[in-house]
Amino acid sequence: MSLFRRETLYVGMESTGIAIVKLAGGRRPKVLADVYLPLVLDPHAPGLSALAEHLAAPAFAARRVHVVLADTLVRYFIADRPRGVRNLAELHSLIAARFEEQFGLPASDWNIASDLAPAAQRYLACAMPRVLCEAVRSLVAGAGLQLMALEPYAISEINRWRRRVPGGPTWFAATRPDAVTLGYWNRGGWQGMRTHAGTAGLEQSLGMLAERDSLLHGVADVIPIACTGLTGQPVGVPAIPGIKTIGATLWPGRGEAWSRTYRAALSGVWP
Repeated sequence: MSLFRRETLYVGMESTGIAIVKLAGGRRPKVLADVYLPLVLDPHAPGLSALAEHLAAPAFAARRVHVVLADTLVRYFIADRPRGVRNLAELHSLIAARFEEQFGLPASDWNIASDLAPAAQRYLACAMPRVLCEAVRSLVAGAGLQLMALEPYAISEINRWRRRVPGGPTWFAATRPDAVTLGYWNRGGWQGMRTHAGTAGLEQSLGMLAERDSLLHGVADVIPIACTGLTGQPVGVPAIPGIKTIGATLWPGRGEAWSRTYRAALSGVWP
C-alpha cells in the first residue's frame, strides 16, 4: 500500500454473494484488485469469514472501506410527519412504530435511519438488519479499516445521482439484475419507495411498476422515470422508451460482465 495514495475498498453485499473492489484514489480511480465471493448471505445470521480473509489479504490492504447493502436485504418505508412531537427521541420512536406496523417485524432487530428534512411532510426511512450491521462494523474495525459508509444501494444511488434527476415530481428507479427499487418524489419529499424483487429484466417493466405504485401512492399524472444501475447502454440512446437513464456506462476499461458484477459495490463512485 502506497503512503502517497488513499486506497479504498468498495464492498457490495447481496444475498447471493459479496463483491470487493480495491481502488487507488484520484480523479480517475484505478482498479488495483477485485474479487467476487459467491455465497448465501443470511442478513440475520451472516457468515462473513470469506470477507474477513480477503480484508486481511495483502492484495486488499487499504485504509478505508465503503459498504453497500443490496436493497433486497433492507426495508424502505415512509413515515408521515407527526404533529406535537416534543423531541427527536419521540420522533424516532414513532418512526420505529411505523416500521413495525408496516412490516410486522420488531424494530429492535433493525437499524432504522430516516431522512429528517425540515420541510418534508413525509420522511423516507430505511431499516437495515442490526446483526448484519454490527457484524460488518466489527469486521471492519478488526481489520484496522475506517468505515466510510454503510448504506443501502438505492440510498447510495440517490446520493450519487440526485443532481442529474429532472426537477419536479419524479420516479427514481435504482436497478440491479434481480431487483428494482422504485421511489416517488415531489416537492413534499419522498412519497413512497419499495423494492420489487424478481427475475432478470425488471427494468423493462418499470413503466408497469410505476403505474401500479402510482395507485398505492395516489399519483394521478404520468411523470418521468429516472433510472440508474444499468450498464453498457449506448450514449444518447434511451435503454427504455420514456425513461431517462443515468450513469449507464461501463467502468472505464472494463467489460459488461465485470461492470454488472461490481456495479453495486462501486455505486458511490460510478462514472
